[in-house]
Amino acid sequence: MAVAKSSISSLITKIKRRADYNITDTGTDNLIVDMLNDAIKRVRQKLLDIGMFDDISASTTLTTVADTAYVDVSTIVDLDEIVVQSDRTADRSIMLITYDKFIQLYPDPTACTSNTPIHAARWNSRIYFGPTPSEVLTLYFDYIKQLDEVTSSSTSPFEPKYDPLLIAMVVTEFKQWLGLDSLQIQSAMAREKTLDDEIFLGATNIGVIRASQSRRGIDTLGPHIPSNPIIGYEGYGLGFYGGGEYGR
Repeated sequence: MAVAKSSISSLITKIKRRADYNITDTGTDNLIVDMLNDAIKRVRQKLLDIGMFDDISASTTLTTVADTAYVDVSTIVDLDEIVVQSDRTADRSIMLITYDKFIQLYPDPTACTSNTPIHAARWNSRIYFGPTPSEVLTLYFDYIKQLDEVTSSSTSPFEPKYDPLLIAMVVTEFKQWLGLDSLQIQSAMAREKTLDDEIFLGATNIGVIRASQSRRGIDTLGPHIPSNPIIGYEGYGLGFYGGGEYGR
């Protein structure tokens, strides 16, 4: 059974307690929520960097249109980076490549068609396929999602194990905002650094192993696949790892 995620109101209480600011103040609470949203963005990026996707990923399906080279993904409002795309009916992965590479391979994607596309590229709220699917297909893809901004009445997007780090991050900034002396701020920064190291440095190797093991058929897709997919990110924000090509 999944562990219940912490409420933002409980995190606010803990942050104020750690900063020795036990005052009921809606304006300050709103400020702490702003700081928490910044901290959540930083933790999300760290999870992405080390390949720990559990709290920041989702899965969905999309349906192609016969003899149409693309599908619209603008309705998937939390879509950030695509990680895996596959045709489970044909039991094969679809290799994700950058759009410029896609156009080199398929100047006119509709010029050739196939029951199952080989490549896909994301561009301008669309996913293009090459060759163009000749029939309606239901394709699956796993993706990194954007996280909604939290409010004082919502819950954390992360498991409770990340609460100490979120609290420490905000306590550091909150103490700076309060104008406390440098020793208190340095102490808060040191605690934040210790928690960051304990949570993320130890998880880095685990994340790389999990990311590698989770790829369906990665060893069969040829020389384009890097040995460490976390290194060499590019793709103009299109969702590709490893020098712009990330196939599954």
